Amino acid sequence: MKKNTYILLACLLLCLSNTIKAQETSFNLTGVVTSKGELLPGVNIHIKNKPGAGVVTNLDGKYQIKVQISDVLVFSFIGYKSQEKLISQKTSKLDIELEEETGKIDEVEIVAYGKQRKVSVVGAISSINIDDLKSAPVTSMSNALAGRMAGIIGVQQSGEPGSDVSEFWIRGISTFGAKSTALFLIDGVERTQNDFNNLLPEDIESFSILKDASATAVYGARGANGVVLITTKRGKEGKMSISANVKTMIEYLPRLPKYLKAYDYANLANEAKVVRGEVPLYDDKMFEVIKYHLDDNFYPDINWQDEILKKSTFGWQANLNISGGGSIARYFMSLNYRGNDAAYKESNMHKYNTNVKRHQYSFRSNIDVNVTKSTIISLNLATTIIDMNRPGIGTTNNIWSAQANMNPLNVPKVYTNGQFPAYGKDDATSPYVLLNETGYVSEYNNTLQSTLKLNQDLGMITKGLSFEASISFDSYNYHNGERKKMPELYKAIGYSSTGKLLTEKTVEAQPIKYTPTSGGNRKVYAEARLHYERMFGWHRIGGLFLYNQSSYNTTTAKDEISSIPVRTQGIAGRLTYSYKDIYLSEFNFGYNGTENFPKGQRFGFFPSIALGWVISNYAAIQEKLPFLRLMKIRYSFGLVGNDELNQRFPFLTYVGSTDGYAFGDRGENSFGGIGITQQGSEGLQWEKAVKHNIGLDITLFDKISMEFDYFHDIRSRIFMERTQLPDIMGIPTTPYGNVGKMKNYGYDGTLSYHDKIGDNFSYELRGNFTITKNKILEYDEPNYKYSYLAKKGQSLNITYGYVALGYFRDEDDIKNSPQQFGNVMPGDIKYKDINGDNAITQEDIVPIGNSNIPRIQYGFAGNFSYKNWDLGIFFRGSGASDFFYGGQAYFPFQNGETGNILSIVNDPSNRWIPASFSGDKSTEKPNARFPRLSYGTNKNNFQQSTHWLGNSAFLRLKTIEIGYTVPNKLLHNIYMKGLRVSVIGDNLHVWDKVKIWDPEQADKNGAIYPLTRSFTLNLQASF
Repeated sequence: MKKNTYILLACLLLCLSNTIKAQETSFNLTGVVTSKGELLPGVNIHIKNKPGAGVVTNLDGKYQIKVQISDVLVFSFIGYKSQEKLISQKTSKLDIELEEETGKIDEVEIVAYGKQRKVSVVGAISSINIDDLKSAPVTSMSNALAGRMAGIIGVQQSGEPGSDVSEFWIRGISTFGAKSTALFLIDGVERTQNDFNNLLPEDIESFSILKDASATAVYGARGANGVVLITTKRGKEGKMSISANVKTMIEYLPRLPKYLKAYDYANLANEAKVVRGEVPLYDDKMFEVIKYHLDDNFYPDINWQDEILKKSTFGWQANLNISGGGSIARYFMSLNYRGNDAAYKESNMHKYNTNVKRHQYSFRSNIDVNVTKSTIISLNLATTIIDMNRPGIGTTNNIWSAQANMNPLNVPKVYTNGQFPAYGKDDATSPYVLLNETGYVSEYNNTLQSTLKLNQDLGMITKGLSFEASISFDSYNYHNGERKKMPELYKAIGYSSTGKLLTEKTVEAQPIKYTPTSGGNRKVYAEARLHYERMFGWHRIGGLFLYNQSSYNTTTAKDEISSIPVRTQGIAGRLTYSYKDIYLSEFNFGYNGTENFPKGQRFGFFPSIALGWVISNYAAIQEKLPFLRLMKIRYSFGLVGNDELNQRFPFLTYVGSTDGYAFGDRGENSFGGIGITQQGSEGLQWEKAVKHNIGLDITLFDKISMEFDYFHDIRSRIFMERTQLPDIMGIPTTPYGNVGKMKNYGYDGTLSYHDKIGDNFSYELRGNFTITKNKILEYDEPNYKYSYLAKKGQSLNITYGYVALGYFRDEDDIKNSPQQFGNVMPGDIKYKDINGDNAITQEDIVPIGNSNIPRIQYGFAGNFSYKNWDLGIFFRGSGASDFFYGGQAYFPFQNGETGNILSIVNDPSNRWIPASFSGDKSTEKPNARFPRLSYGTNKNNFQQSTHWLGNSAFLRLKTIEIGYTVPNKLLHNIYMKGLRVSVIGDNLHVWDKVKIWDPEQADKNGAIYPLTRSFTLNLQASF
């Protein structure tokens, strides 16, 4: 026992001696942490490998900590590079200068009317790396967005030059009112979507979309549907820099509907007749003529796609940028050209061009001049010229409708006597004639945009205060010249006894006629704003107050109302506050005026509030979880407005001449009179949207980044025409009212990961998604007998139709089923009697599918770099979208004598064939794609129903780019700074269920110019 006591005492004495020794070697260390002369409060300081031994700098950036020789101090602060200091000798003071971490504290987000540090942003904002846009060989900026940015729902429905643009919505469609598309701002000035589409990525410095109320409230009436913010490049102090980019593109049409040739067409036409108990159209002798091409006038066997389309076409793009400057003045200038042709095959029979050709020329100049040390004057100038050519029919949709409507046996390209054929008028005219023989249309337009801006630093009044004023003048003009004509068109009726072709004229000739149209508009926008941003210790305060007004005039006004300038006026403000960059708050408001409401009701107030919590900025989190570089929770709530209607001054009541009244036994006496010609809409108010958004931002190890948002919008007081007012009110027109209401909600997010393996290989993987859903809560419609007929309670623009139950099996099945449409036979479509009245009527139409606008859109991409080689790949997809198969090119023989037939119809497994015709009971396939054939109108089978409902979801391999950067040592002798060569493939493959045509154009059923596939050689050089 005594022995154990002695051992315990010895251990205690040893520990005590070590403690005394440690106290003797420990000492207090003090110091100040700064960055560029600014004190940094809140800097975390801890001893490496000693958990719990840490302090934080105070408001004056000062700290005090107890250390020992050989300790390593770690200094860390969000947005700055961490520093480690070895304590090698006893000292009482150690001051530290932290270096800002590029891409962290310097990283900013473009927000409404300014910029904010990314770490302090509490609104829902998505941005994109501009280099990703440069890799896309697109002819429209909007085509590059879908699948690349969270929150974007985009659809491209044509590949034709001039029409190859995407319609897109931010977070889907949230209203059924007059306007559902976003607001576009280029360098802070509202511009049109055409201006946006005409931009080139080489001119863009930053690109953001604002999605929630906090981000858009300052735009008030204009920001209800989201905002697109684009900032163009500006010059930087330094030597002159020259960069050039040249792209040469070859493109073709990868997915065209495949139609039957004449022999197979005739066989199916006979089947369509015979299975309905009718006489066949073609006898054996006719089949011989068709098979061996013995009569090109009456049995021509024409493939209209071969006659009007080339195998490929070309496009070009060139860009030259020059920038630089000094401490007094800086400049950025760009010159751009973009041109492409459609794949139409011209006859070259005329001295003029009938193909669709588009040429765009643009110039931009951004100049900044330091008038004084605190005053900067900027001048932005941009102009775009577009020169287009089209066939004389104008829109080429008629050509595509004609190629779908004209079967291979209707008419030849040209009769053997040299006359041009036509089976009828409009889409019964040969597509070859529509393309080559109707003249041509030339379209010329130019846009001039100019902004003069003053930026005054008011730091002499108080630090962090600045003033900015600008005035912008935009002008747009167009001049179109139509030179239309039509040759005489004929239809063959037989041969004379001498073998001469006999024809009859179906269309009279129209000599070429020139019709010019011209017009334009101009807009003046003025703005003044005060900015304030300053840090007081751990408190960061920011503010904005802004006034703006605009005036828009058109030169094509036809009456007094349209000649009145469209004017807007408003003020906006923002107040931001953060504490230690942990607790964030922001208040925004917009106060805007509109002409659409009567005096006293024209201004609306639209506030929002947002809160943020940066959990990762706690000292304990940084110490315990150093891999958690960012974790931020965001919430915003706000009100935004909309005043867009399809009518100006809807509150005005117009009085004018009316039909008057009639009297007499038979109303034979009538007199005109004066009365109300348009009833004004009384009590109109702002359409308002209440928006909620909650978001989470996470960054791990500086490699993994994630952003996730949930949004919920309620749009109320939506403008609608009051179509349900009773006639007894005697109102001659339907006034507007605030009667609609709609909910829109969903999710969007992004995820990215980047890393480096060794010294030569680096990579980045990223993806994003957007999921939206909406529901109509109130709608001005009749009180339907059955609730499923109403739009209320349903999603916007969903598909309605009959519920198909398959095909009738036999005559007993027909007898025991509700009355269908007309006389039906086995193999015809059988519909469900929804309301149970034993007859299929319009009261049996129910919601059966999604809208043709996708509710889901996503994309994922990867960039890989090895030494001087790089590879980029991008996929995008969409889902939750439906459409109806149909039209003259899909329904077999719907129009009888006209209408192409898809090749898939010729496959017996795709159609229901009665055993009485085929001799085999197995051909009566219950799951066949097409019902029993018919020749001509079929009232029953061609109804919109679940049978013809298609799913247009897809996954597209959008782009692959392979590039090589020439080593700098090889460029030195030729005075080049950089040279990169790459090859880009666009729209390389699509996975979908449609197959027949591109799923993104599915609802057009092949009657529109297809989306193109292209291969581009890209050359980028800098000097």
